Amino acid sequence: MEVITIFGNSDRGPIIGEDTFDLLVSVEKAFDIQFTEDDAIPRTVGKLCEFVISRLPGDRSSKCMSSVTFYALRRAIMQVTDCR
Repeated sequence: MEVITIFGNSDRGPIIGEDTFDLLVSVEKAFDIQFTEDDAIPRTVGKLCEFVISRLPGDRSSKCMSSVTFYALRRAIMQVTDCR
């Protein structure tokens, strides 16, 4: 299976557009992290978040209580209002 990275692959050059490249550079600057040639391109916002979190220093074992509360409240509201 071919791995496509931010900088391209062995057969072709870069495979992302200038706007995507600019976004990734902005993420690098904002979080003081760096993408390498071996990093696969995050294809979703969720994957990008996972990548950023994996590169940040510190312990990630504890949950953010604000997030836990928000999603629990959202699920409850969705059940009561039957929204999906």
